[in-house]
Amino acid sequence: MRPLRIDFYLKDRMAAPSVPIHLDALLAFIVVKIKLNPGEAADVQHIRTLSEQLPLERHESDGDWFFKASMLVPNGKQIHSNEFYTQRMDQALLAKNIANELVSMGRRKLAELDPHGGKIDVVRGVHRNMLGFYGVTGTDCLSAFCIGDAESIIDLFNTGYVTHLGPRRRSGYGEIRAIEVVEDNDAIVRCYDRNRHIKISESDIPAVRPMRAPYWDNQHQRSVFVPAHIS
Repeated sequence: MRPLRIDFYLKDRMAAPSVPIHLDALLAFIVVKIKLNPGEAADVQHIRTLSEQLPLERHESDGDWFFKASMLVPNGKQIHSNEFYTQRMDQALLAKNIANELVSMGRRKLAELDPHGGKIDVVRGVHRNMLGFYGVTGTDCLSAFCIGDAESIIDLFNTGYVTHLGPRRRSGYGEIRAIEVVEDNDAIVRCYDRNRHIKISESDIPAVRPMRAPYWDNQHQRSVFVPAHIS
C-alpha cells in the first residue's frame, strides 16, 4: 500500500453534487458491478459487504474503521455558475392527447374520474409550469488521495464502469477524459479529508452522514466529522 493521488480530468463542466464524492464510493461501485451477478437480487447488506473489498488501507480506532481515501476536490481553477431550465405545458395539446388516450391519467380512465378529476393542474404535480436551476462547477481536474494498491486501483478504473462524476450525466456533465494515478506523499495526511468518526482538527465540522459505501444508504448514517474546507 502506497500514498497515492488520483486525478480525474474532465472533458467539460460537472453538475455540483449535493455532497462531496468519496473515492472509496467510486471504487466500491466498480467492485459491486464486477462481483454482483447479473440478475442477482442483492440486498443492501450484500452490497455493503462487497463494497468493503477494496484495495485501500483502513484506519481502525475506537471500535470502528474507514478507508484511507479522501473526497474528490477540485484541483486548480474553479468557475461556479448556475444552469436554468423551464417547463411549460401546452394545456390544449395535453387535453387532446388525453382524450385520444395518448396520455394516461394514472390507473383510471378519464370517464372513471370524479368531477374535475381530469383537470390539468399546471401549478403542481407532473404537469406544472416551473422554472428551476442547478449548480455547475467548471474545473479541469478533481483529485482524491488515498493509501492503496496503485495497480489494483488502475485495473478497477480501466474496467470503464466509471465514466462521469456528479449528477446529470445524461446531459453530458462530468464526463471523464482521463484518470491518472501517481504517488504523492501528501496522501499520508490528505487521505483523512473525508467523513470519519474521529476528530483530527479543531476546525472539523460535526455532521450526520454515512462513513462507508454505499453512501446513498441513509439508514447507516452516523455522527461523523468532516473537514471544514470540503464540508
